[in-house]
Amino acid sequence: MTEWYVTIKDIPNSDRTPVLKEHMDRLPILINAGVLSCGGALLDDNGNMIGSHFELKVETKEEAMKLINEDPFVKGGVWDMNSIQIRKFYCVHREEYKTL
Repeated sequence: MTEWYVTIKDIPNSDRTPVLKEHMDRLPILINAGVLSCGGALLDDNGNMIGSHFELKVETKEEAMKLINEDPFVKGGVWDMNSIQIRKFYCVHREEYKTL
């Protein structure tokens, strides 16, 4: 299985609130399916959310993009899809840390 490193900035002044619950409810499903291995918000120097970083375990970049495009943050106009960076990722160490 290939792991994909994904970083996406938020659209400036976008509001996560209307779709945040739907976004968060989706995460345990992806985690339990073994697809989402890491994820969280990108923060500016003042602690404000300005984007997201996550790692997906799927075979192809197309599969990763399909999952990303199904996310409520895309459908809700939060993520700036022009800013997306998606790369194959080879993790040499992962510390287990769970909040969900």
